[in-house]
Amino acid sequence: MQRQNTTGPPPAARSPGIQSTLPVIVLLAVVIGGVAVPLSAHLVRRERALRIQGLAGRAEIVLSAASTLAASHFLDRNLVELALLPRLAGSLEEAVFMTITGPAAIAWNRDETILDILAPVAGDRSGEADGAGVGHGVDFVWATDDPHIDAKLVHGSFSLRNAGTVQINDGVSPLLPALGERLNRDCRERISELASESDRLAAEALELVLVGAAGSAQLLDLSQQASVIHTLIAGTLETIGAVTESVPSLEARHLAPFYTFYRPILYRQRGGSSCFRGVVRLGVSTQSLRQELVLQTRAILVRTGLWALAALLLGAVAAVLLGRRWGQ
Repeated sequence: MQRQNTTGPPPAARSPGIQSTLPVIVLLAVVIGGVAVPLSAHLVRRERALRIQGLAGRAEIVLSAASTLAASHFLDRNLVELALLPRLAGSLEEAVFMTITGPAAIAWNRDETILDILAPVAGDRSGEADGAGVGHGVDFVWATDDPHIDAKLVHGSFSLRNAGTVQINDGVSPLLPALGERLNRDCRERISELASESDRLAAEALELVLVGAAGSAQLLDLSQQASVIHTLIAGTLETIGAVTESVPSLEARHLAPFYTFYRPILYRQRGGSSCFRGVVRLGVSTQSLRQELVLQTRAILVRTGLWALAALLLGAVAAVLLGRRWGQ
């Protein structure tokens, strides 16, 4: 009687599907890895860009409100409200300080809280034909909550008692002359005719008041015309002054630990041809943003890794099953 062979076929002959699908599994892993790695990098860059853009957008909102209010307070010569403006920085979680600079004060009564006289920008004194002097003429500190402001001053120290008499010199200051020339040029090109008409209406209205026609219909008509022109000038100045920049320049590739965002303060004084009158600075720390980016990057890598692993496992199982079927 012959003995039956119970040992069965050798392992290679018993599982041909696994060996035949091994190269397919390796290729699948390479392909999934080749997709997962650039996808993770893209998601990280996108998340970084979105969060940086969000920070810049929030800073711009705060600066826009502050520059508009500062222009109004400068025109009203209201130091009290001007001194409270840095509180707006509290609406931005990342903000560290806000500093309001403007023209130099040429008169200051220590017994009052309102300035009687505001000096024109240096360019006004020479007709502002070329915008000269606009860089330093708008860099006198009027309000700030910067704890290190004294280290940034040309000389002396800041307090509300000497508002408008101490000058700041920081990373923003060297950039202001070029910015001022551009803004003042735009103002002359876009509102010169409106400004002339506004001055003419104001002069005619004053003549009517002096001759005792304060309640006349003609004066009312002049007032309505002047209101329309003032609205047009204000809208144009708002468009011209919609400039928010930062030092250092904000880039998605490299996130600095600290930025100083700044925006010009624009308003027009009767008889003047310039509009660049001051600057709002907003100091912003990126420490919390950097921490958020680290957590988000980690979460993106974990999610992408899990997706890649799941895809690899499903592909491997499918390859083995198909390999076994083909090997039968």
